Amino acid sequence: MVLFFGTYFTCLLITNFNINKKIEIMGNKTNGLLALLGLGALAYWKYKKSTPEEQQAVKDKINTAKDNFNKWGNDIKTKANDVASQVQNKVDEAKTKAEDSLS
Repeated sequence: MVLFFGTYFTCLLITNFNINKKIEIMGNKTNGLLALLGLGALAYWKYKKSTPEEQQAVKDKINTAKDNFNKWGNDIKTKANDVASQVQNKVDEAKTKAEDSLS
């Protein structure tokens, strides 16, 4: 009887621990999202309050970052396609060698 209650009590503790951990993790995510939302609101307020020249400078920085990001993505895509074509060429070579050796 004591073993049963001890096991039951241990299961309750583990279950409570898991629920508390889930709540703690959700709280951390919520706090992080709220912090990002606050930073976004602060940045928007500061942007709207700035002069047209400062706003244009921000737009230019964003466009430059976007262009760099797109260039980086295209470079990765090109490299991936090159590797895929090299692998396909090696597979084709191996296939022809295997067919030649069989005939």
